[in-house]
Amino acid sequence: MVDPEDLEAVNEVLAGRTERYSHLVQRYQRLVGSLTYRMGVKPEDAEDVVSEIFIKVYENLGRYRPEHAFSTWIYRIATNHILDHQRRLRRERPKTELSETLADPGPLASEEAERGDVSRRVQRLLPLLDAKYRAALVLMHVEGKKIDEIAEIMGVPTGTVKTRLSRGRARLAELIKEHDPDLMEEGVM
Repeated sequence: MVDPEDLEAVNEVLAGRTERYSHLVQRYQRLVGSLTYRMGVKPEDAEDVVSEIFIKVYENLGRYRPEHAFSTWIYRIATNHILDHQRRLRRERPKTELSETLADPGPLASEEAERGDVSRRVQRLLPLLDAKYRAALVLMHVEGKKIDEIAEIMGVPTGTVKTRLSRGRARLAELIKEHDPDLMEEGVM
């Protein structure tokens, strides 16, 4: 469903009122920032990645088609940019020490804090997943997207999304068994 306010802002930017772009940035900055974090971009890189995404959105605004929700279009650009960013990092940087990546902050008292700890421990394993599996898992289980939405965001058929989710879950289970088997006892997989 297309938000008329978004469509109006897009049309105004395309007509030369570039100051209206700030409406779109303000509206979707939290969505893009959250996705960036959840897909495993390091905090020190997150601000730059978010900025790059909004530059890319601006440069491609003329390609937006109003038959799709603007948020879906931004998710697609953001997801693809984040995946490209992570591929670039893998080529440029040496791999991080696994012990640093999986460092456990220690036992936490409350049940809510414990759930947060489990979530953080699982999130630390996500960068070890192939990017296409990580993206599908994050979009479904963290961002709450449905399979058809994920397919549209990732630009792949729904069957491919289902396959990536299945393989991603299986690989994540292997990583948990290998790197943090206590998570299995805590009912994560």
